Amino acid sequence: MKTPFGFFFAGYVSLCAALSATAQGTFQNLDFESAILADIPSGQGGSFVSISDAFPGWTGYIGTNQVTQVRQNNLTLGEPSIDILGPSWSGISGIAANRIISGQYTALLQAGTYPNRPPADAALAQIGQVPITAHSLQLKELGASGSQFIVSLAGQTISLIQIGGGTNYVLYAGDISQFAGQTVELRLTSHGSPDYPFPWDFVDDIVFSAQSIPEPSVLTLSALGTILLSLRLSRGRRYSNTARTFDTSTMRQTARPKPTYSRAIDSSFVTRPAWSARQARCPLRPQT
Repeated sequence: MKTPFGFFFAGYVSLCAALSATAQGTFQNLDFESAILADIPSGQGGSFVSISDAFPGWTGYIGTNQVTQVRQNNLTLGEPSIDILGPSWSGISGIAANRIISGQYTALLQAGTYPNRPPADAALAQIGQVPITAHSLQLKELGASGSQFIVSLAGQTISLIQIGGGTNYVLYAGDISQFAGQTVELRLTSHGSPDYPFPWDFVDDIVFSAQSIPEPSVLTLSALGTILLSLRLSRGRRYSNTARTFDTSTMRQTARPKPTYSRAIDSSFVTRPAWSARQARCPLRPQT
């Protein structure tokens, strides 16, 4: 027989589970931890696995072509590819070591080119409902220098700003409040460019958040205000111990150090029961 506390506790657990399930809308596996894969010994490269096992809930694209297989614990040196790293990954010959951003698995998107075909992007996508309370989308990403990582909702690119980071990732966030409550496609894309055609983009921990993202103009003004305040304080310290004098030969003002003063007190007056500052005769004289 359940006590009233037992009913309350069971209801509380059910409510928490419901809130957790709806916090990310109907999107799933946003941290890539739902993979069902065999462990590969650390330091060894893997092979192709089914995308449904590697990325449940996601669809993969190389260019415009949907893929059915992705690589596990493997890399390419130029070809476009979708990879999942984990659960044991320490790099291959030291390459891309320490790239499990969080948990056991991290996604890797590689745009690239084929020997006889044009360049192609690599993307992961899924369709779901954005939580009604969502104001921003946050994710952890690590891209090689020059890479172009793109996040889009309903085909619209989300402008990302850096809001934090860790030893092996940058934490980005973008305003997605206009999509709250809508059913849309979320797409993550590694996009190559003529200057950098073979980017690597490691992605993990995608979260729909109720936290709003400051407008870029607000961030710019805040940074500018901090810089101006620092300059003013620095200037104030620079001139706090200087005075201005007028050089008649050059008709210009020049800075000279301010003399410091000490107060000399006639000790004969100190023992008197009552005395005034005027009686104390405390002249100011420069220190030498």
